[in-house]
Amino acid sequence: MKIKKVYNKYIVRKMINYKPYVLSFDNKPSKADIKKALTEKMANLQIKTLPSNNINKNIITLQEIINKYIDIKINVLSPTTIRSYYSTITTLKAASPKLLKINIYDIDNETLQHFINQYSLNHKPKTCINILSNIITPIKYFNPDKTFNIKTPQKIKSIIHIPDKNDIDTLKEYYKGTPYETIFLLSLYGLRQSEIQALTLTDLNATTNELTINKAKVKGYKNKFYIKTTKTIESSRKIIITNYLKDLILNQNYITKKTYAQFYKDLKKTTQKLNITYFNPHKLRHYLASELHRLNIPTKYIQAIGG
Repeated sequence: MKIKKVYNKYIVRKMINYKPYVLSFDNKPSKADIKKALTEKMANLQIKTLPSNNINKNIITLQEIINKYIDIKINVLSPTTIRSYYSTITTLKAASPKLLKINIYDIDNETLQHFINQYSLNHKPKTCINILSNIITPIKYFNPDKTFNIKTPQKIKSIIHIPDKNDIDTLKEYYKGTPYETIFLLSLYGLRQSEIQALTLTDLNATTNELTINKAKVKGYKNKFYIKTTKTIESSRKIIITNYLKDLILNQNYITKKTYAQFYKDLKKTTQKLNITYFNPHKLRHYLASELHRLNIPTKYIQAIGG
């Protein structure tokens, strides 16, 4: 806490629970003067309460608001989204426990900007944006008139490596006959890993080779897995697979027993072993799109195939 003289005034700025207070004195103040003035200023601030028609007045802290927001939307939020909100609470308990205890009506631009400034020192821009969204969304739900204008770190442009046909052919041969073959081949059809994990034998029409994609398996709160609808309405679709892949699935009598985490780990190890530039499983969707573009397939059909 510093005392700064501005013209004929002595200015003291004090930050309490991320909320800034500015005090002005005619004469240079002592510590006792500052403490007294600060106490008076805080006492004179208008007491703000939550609207009674939205939420119980006793629920006022950020942590309580986030939990209440989850409770209200528990049946409409995706398990992944719910998990991210609970994760936000856990993260703030470690990174900024005071922020969780602040009355949401005392959380303003300065409060959140100060938090992001500190949080960004050890976290990526995308992580900062995500946690800020998980803080602001519940606040605005219960207080729609609240506005925020927070500056976040500039996003870092990622370099996406898409495997080429030689890489794919090499991996096809490598995975042939292994427990990872079906999950790899299905990835080449543009399926998301969550969509592959949710597939069952009943989704395959053995007569027409038609595979129905209409659900996803995602990780939710406490790392439990849930079956939900696909990412978007357009993500529900039907594709035609090859006889080879159909017979492979029917002969083993299941889609795949390998989880996304296992496939992710194995693909990383395998690309290193085969001297292929590493890429994560999601890039196989990009590979499909690039190959279809190369064949001059119209964009709208590529989007439909990839869901």
